[in-house]
Amino acid sequence: MTPEERKLAKERYLKALEDPASGITLETPAGLIEGTVQQRWGQAAQEGVERASKLTNTQALAQARRNSGWTPTWQAQRDAQRAESTRAPSKAMKIDLTICGVHELPDQQGKPWTHVVSIWDKVSLNDIACREQVRAVAPSAKLHFSFFDDVSDPSHPAAPCLLDVVRILAFTKRLSAGAKVLVHCRAGVSRSTATAYAILCQHSPLGMEMKNLLHVQSLRVLVLPNPLIIELADEVLQRNGGMLLRLEHPTALRTGSAGKNKGSTENAPS
Repeated sequence: MTPEERKLAKERYLKALEDPASGITLETPAGLIEGTVQQRWGQAAQEGVERASKLTNTQALAQARRNSGWTPTWQAQRDAQRAESTRAPSKAMKIDLTICGVHELPDQQGKPWTHVVSIWDKVSLNDIACREQVRAVAPSAKLHFSFFDDVSDPSHPAAPCLLDVVRILAFTKRLSAGAKVLVHCRAGVSRSTATAYAILCQHSPLGMEMKNLLHVQSLRVLVLPNPLIIELADEVLQRNGGMLLRLEHPTALRTGSAGKNKGSTENAPS
């Protein structure tokens, strides 16, 4: 190819790039315009450097805003919604609450349950029978199933996690006054009592943690709340340790009197 032909082909190629509607096809031999390609690659590289610089400046601005306490509008709205959802109510809601174990579920059949929190071991996650058993007990109730073991070590693979507690409290968040709630686990001693305690705290003002815990203790013959569930609930409800300190009370975990395993009464005795 002569220099003139090369020059003409180069002009046609550039015109096709600048004006796709010109109808010129880009059928040029490989390596025809190495200089132009290199020039365009150089421009792209420079633009990439400028974009990276802008990105770095944007990140620096975001960091400066975080350091100064500036909060985007969407984040402020999200934080306000979260604060509202975890804010303690001004007075306790009356909740008809019952706690039981799996072996007591047949005794609860036919009662007008509105909500059931059903807690099973993690190995039962894919067991349809346990779900059917609860549905038979409360066919008209809203049901929430959780699957975790009665362990207090958060590193245990089957331990309750923050998401488990968040989901339970999201389920019970909109309980109405007079709701008839059944909470059960395998024995009705640890996971269910801790969950019931969290539900009562969710629907009562700050400072009523001890009354709520003693109320749960009065519902069952034996109450040994799972401490990890309570710790997680304290975090979700933003009680700043208020629910944890009450566990140190010497009478909080005493066994109740026989015959108190019906577990049905109103929230927080006065």
